[in-house]
Amino acid sequence: MENWGLISVVPVTVLFIVAFATKKSLEPLLVAALVGHVILYKGSFITRWVATLYKVMGSSHMIWLILVVTLFGALIALLEKSGGLRGFTKVALKYANTRKRSLVITWLLGCVFFLDDYLHNLTVGPTMMGVADSHGIKRTELAYIVNANAANLCCVVPISSWVVFFAGLLETSGLTVNGTGYNAYLAIIPYLFYCWLGMLVSLFFAMGIIPAIGAMKKISPVLVNEETEEEQDKPMLLNFLLPVITLVLVTLLCENEMLYGILAAIVVCLVVFMATKTMTYDEFFKTLMQGMKNMVFIDTLLIVAFTLKDANDTLGLANYIISVVSPIMKGGLLPVVTFIVCMIYAYVTSCFWSMAAVMLPIVIPLAQGMGVNVFLTVGAVFSAAAFGSQTCLFSDALIMNSGALNITTADHGMTTLPYALIGAGVACVLYAVGGFVL
Repeated sequence: MENWGLISVVPVTVLFIVAFATKKSLEPLLVAALVGHVILYKGSFITRWVATLYKVMGSSHMIWLILVVTLFGALIALLEKSGGLRGFTKVALKYANTRKRSLVITWLLGCVFFLDDYLHNLTVGPTMMGVADSHGIKRTELAYIVNANAANLCCVVPISSWVVFFAGLLETSGLTVNGTGYNAYLAIIPYLFYCWLGMLVSLFFAMGIIPAIGAMKKISPVLVNEETEEEQDKPMLLNFLLPVITLVLVTLLCENEMLYGILAAIVVCLVVFMATKTMTYDEFFKTLMQGMKNMVFIDTLLIVAFTLKDANDTLGLANYIISVVSPIMKGGLLPVVTFIVCMIYAYVTSCFWSMAAVMLPIVIPLAQGMGVNVFLTVGAVFSAAAFGSQTCLFSDALIMNSGALNITTADHGMTTLPYALIGAGVACVLYAVGGFVL
């Protein structure tokens, strides 16, 4: 792969400039992706960008992602139309009867959906949106609470999709405990400082201990239209509980395969809604199709984001970052430098799992050779991956969370970053101290 050096930073720089200037979601991604292709292919950039679109859309991961997002949109529409979401909201309001309680309950509910960050973001936000709106909670506040418990939680609970992948990386990198990468990962969990702190900071925000800061103060809450609410369908809690329980159980039974869980939940919706005469057959499929249409914009964001990622990879952005910072990755400062480098890597490239795959073969032998705690150093890599997933403007998790709550990725990213940096700052101190004393 050709290394373009400092030029490789240009597309990401353009992304942030356009995002902060326009506060839009699609336009910054599209402009940055096209700039990357202009740098790479000059006058033929349009045809090469179209070729990249074909490549991205034809990948098995993107096909799976579009299916999951689109079908989840259908499920959410069915839960809303059937009165299921309003049924949950009505019950939740008995307990979430203040702003603080609503945010804390959102935080606690997020702890239930630890199997996968996609499942977490697509479920918790829409579930609590009605409760949040009724208390004047800003959608960006809700989005921050939800996403702060997504990748971070998936990293610290040892039965998630993130843990399965990272444990496999550890094994292939030769770092095992009692012969397995999974046991090595269990030893790393206490050193996932940012993951723990990211969740703790969001809990403190939910409790009102940490106030609104930065861009969060400038966002206005959604106004609830009481007349519209009265015209909505009758609340029916059962129409929410049965599909959601099915979603979680089938996903768990199918080895964390979300797609099967969503399909099973939609089938349960069909059976229950027909049996209870909540909807007619025609209403069901009309709602199903409308829900799928609602997710087209999110699908588009994901596709364009991955074309930008492809351009960054071709430009050698990750290799350039590593080449710049490798000389300072020495001694007891190795864990904190690793954390900072990997945070920057993840934030500007939207590479989280692949970042870990690239960095582990570098930092593991460095830590072992320098006598630095290897579990602490690897924990810094995994923590940085979670930071990137939570904050990167074109991360798939942030895009899905923004779309589910009807806010822009720019608003979500800019309001989240100050809180994430609080946790990251404390984590830096812990990694710096830990590099010398652990």
